[in-house]
Amino acid sequence: MITEIWLAALIAGLIQLIEHWFPWRMFLGRDLPRLAAYILGVLGFLVPLTWLFVIYQEWVGLIAIWAVVVASGAAVAWAYGVDWVMDRVRRSYEHEEMINAKTRSEQ
Repeated sequence: MITEIWLAALIAGLIQLIEHWFPWRMFLGRDLPRLAAYILGVLGFLVPLTWLFVIYQEWVGLIAIWAVVVASGAAVAWAYGVDWVMDRVRRSYEHEEMINAKTRSEQ
C-alpha cells in the first residue's frame, strides 16, 4: 500500500511539473486561462488519487473526494461567472458616463 501511495504522489507531482512548464502559449496562442489552470491543477492530483482509491476499492472515499472537488469547482466557476457579469455591468456604466460627460461638454 505504501508503494502505491508513493507512486500516486510521484505521478501527481510529475503531472504538476508538466502542466506548469507545458508551452501553453505556443499551443493556445495565449496563456492558459486561470480557471482552466485551476481545473488542470486539481485534475493533476485527483486522477492519481482516484486511481489509488480504485485499486483499494475505497468507494466511499472516492465518492466523497469527487463530491467535494466538484462542489468546490462549481463554486469557483460560478464566482468567476458572477465576476464576469459584474465587470460587464461596471464597464457599461462607465461607458454610459463617458458618453454623458462628452455630451455635456459639447453643449
